[in-house]
Amino acid sequence: TFWNYRREMLLAHKETFLKSAQKELELTATCLQKQPKSYSTWFHRAWIIQKFFPQVAKEELILCDEFLAVDERNFHCWNYRRAMCQLAQQSSIQFARTKLDANFSNYSALHELATSLPSILDDSQAEELLELVAQAIFTEPDDQSHWWFNETL
Repeated sequence: TFWNYRREMLLAHKETFLKSAQKELELTATCLQKQPKSYSTWFHRAWIIQKFFPQVAKEELILCDEFLAVDERNFHCWNYRRAMCQLAQQSSIQFARTKLDANFSNYSALHELATSLPSILDDSQAEELLELVAQAIFTEPDDQSHWWFNETL
């Protein structure tokens, strides 16, 4: 693919790869503005950050916040955000909870919480999440995301 070719070129020209990698970040940002749900563009951007600029992973979370403000269910961006949180050794739980507080039908935020469940739950947190899900099911019983999350809990 186009992005695979670009990765090969970056790796082949090691003497200028940092400057070129920075240009790649600019290119992916432009591409994502036009097509924010492009698997390959998000993957390429993550590859660049992981390979060349892991120290900016926290800054990438700001980019994710901007994209998710426009489309809170963009699971491509959620996946990218999860990868950047891992790289930055930062939890995404509070961000997901904030998104759920704004819209309890946000399946992507529920999925983000579910990916973190085994590592985060104590009794009070479990009760809090069960209460959240119970309220969501009562409010919108036809929304299957709440039923799924209830089963996950």
